[in-house]
Amino acid sequence: MGGNSSKKEEFKFGSYQYGTRPGYHVTSDKVFYTGMVLKGIEPGKFTKLRAGWAKTDTQLFYKGKHLKGADPNTFKFLKSGYVIDDNIKKDYPKGVKSKAYRALYKSK
Repeated sequence: MGGNSSKKEEFKFGSYQYGTRPGYHVTSDKVFYTGMVLKGIEPGKFTKLRAGWAKTDTQLFYKGKHLKGADPNTFKFLKSGYVIDDNIKKDYPKGVKSKAYRALYKSK
């Protein structure tokens, strides 16, 4: 019977199993947000940021939702508490509040 492949998905750390607690959870082959698999993401290219933010080299996420059109490579948190990326820098040189930033990318 010998396959140990099923062991790869076993977790032994309580309620964090499969990322069921709030936040992101990364395994060797999947990325979860509160227990739901984020499809099409390579765990090796996934980076947790802070306060619900995360990114890959091509996508930016907030609380597990992909912000379409956002630039994950230039996205950053400003000292003012605002966020910015190169796509909005021209119109909002001082950045925008997190909620406004998310709204910009939900409409695209």
